[in-house]
Amino acid sequence: MIYPNIIYHPDSDTTVFIDTLQQIGNSASAEVVVYQSSLDASIKAFTGGLGARELTLVGKISSDNVDTLRRQLQYLRGKQVYLMLGAQNLATVARITNFDMPVAVGTYTPLTLDVVAESETEGQFWEAEDTTLTDGGGATVSASTTASGGSVVGITAQNGGCYETISQSDFVLPVGNYTAFARAKDANNITDDFELQLYNITEGGVHTASNETLASTYGMYTMDFTIDSSDAGDSLYLGVFKDKANVNFLIVDFFGFVRL
Repeated sequence: MIYPNIIYHPDSDTTVFIDTLQQIGNSASAEVVVYQSSLDASIKAFTGGLGARELTLVGKISSDNVDTLRRQLQYLRGKQVYLMLGAQNLATVARITNFDMPVAVGTYTPLTLDVVAESETEGQFWEAEDTTLTDGGGATVSASTTASGGSVVGITAQNGGCYETISQSDFVLPVGNYTAFARAKDANNITDDFELQLYNITEGGVHTASNETLASTYGMYTMDFTIDSSDAGDSLYLGVFKDKANVNFLIVDFFGFVRL
């Protein structure tokens, strides 16, 4: 099984899987300016600005993979990446500021990783097997040693797939620009058979959709979308589906979105 703690660099298509995380530190701050009113001498305050969200990840990695991971992390320092943490249902655009990998004692190497998030709001990340499968069938969960979380969703029927429902609010899917992503592959490389879709349940229509031709090995596929004032308070779902009637077998590991 591959653990669902993932760093993805879209520019180089580099994907890093981190083994067990033992601690996740979350830090966020706001600059609050306090002053005394010259009119009535009362104490007042206002927000001067928001500090960046910061995360510190403390975990361990298998020592047989330590050299590759060290080189990947050295390469990714300072670059914009997608950080995905399955245990926290969190996905965010971030930059690695520091990492520490002391010499291993035993079969695991300790790892401390510091990152700074670039967006004010967290995105979300789901293992495909933990989301809702389409009512009409055509999608099933099966075990996989090459997938994060140890399972995948296989999709064989047109319009089959899996999805997760989201209620728009100021702190979940606020107005802004986003990128949806999914890790997937298929057996027959049918043209545009894989669809990433954001559907507005409240309005009863597709919000944004993108079709992709998948490779036979895992890849990350993305779709940009925008939430605006017309989506305020709406219920939506983000999902992955099989679009064509052709015989094919889509395999989906995980999907989610980040705010840009």
